[in-house]
Amino acid sequence: MVNIDFNNSSLNEFQSNNMTQRIIINDDDCSDNFFDSVCNYLSDSGINISISKKGKDINYNNAIVITLDQQYYSGEGAVLFAPSSNYREGNSDSLVLAMGAALYSKKIPVSGILGGKRGFFNDEKGNIISTIPTNTETKIDTNYETSFVTVSFGTGHYSTDLVGEIILDCLSRFKSYLDSSSLGNDLLYFTSGNESIQDVAKYFDTSEVELKNYNNLSDSSNIPQGTILINPVVKTINDFSDSVMEENIGRKR
Repeated sequence: MVNIDFNNSSLNEFQSNNMTQRIIINDDDCSDNFFDSVCNYLSDSGINISISKKGKDINYNNAIVITLDQQYYSGEGAVLFAPSSNYREGNSDSLVLAMGAALYSKKIPVSGILGGKRGFFNDEKGNIISTIPTNTETKIDTNYETSFVTVSFGTGHYSTDLVGEIILDCLSRFKSYLDSSSLGNDLLYFTSGNESIQDVAKYFDTSEVELKNYNNLSDSSNIPQGTILINPVVKTINDFSDSVMEENIGRKR
């Protein structure tokens, strides 16, 4: 991975990149002191951010939206929320994986990647599934190439400086991946409950054996509804290293 020093001119290069028009830090159920302190840390580091509360004013084409939450998850570490749709949503897949790697690099365990919160809605094929999009996802126009991730922190009481460092590391990994990638692959797949392992393997252009082994799937041909599966190609991407996959990230519900 090519590290970015966010205190020098490479920050300007990052923010002038054609794929990165705006970086938005969004508050979804954080304490005011926590959220404000994280944003102050980022601003003091020299990064230009926009601030949002409850998804207000986040609907911009080619933006990066990082949502912070302190209420949804009650365990140690954190959980990540990916898009609940398999339509291309900017580069959200790689942003989610970059955030997971950044968390692990700071020794914060990630209990899973979820494709939305508990609830019921109809997916793009009309199937009723048992999760609903996050508040952030519902506020973003699907015509926009906006990349987004929600991070829900549990009971770890992590310092705001640490959270700020994680966000900067995430953005560094994200930029490095976009700079080196052909952007040809989806990296995450959200299941509606009607897919077989064969279906998802075909979607990822990989073998059934590789998909099952990489995601610790059983021999059953059906995949539980609401599961996030990871494209096995991820294991070859250095920007998502730090043993992210070794901890079964994304494989728990």
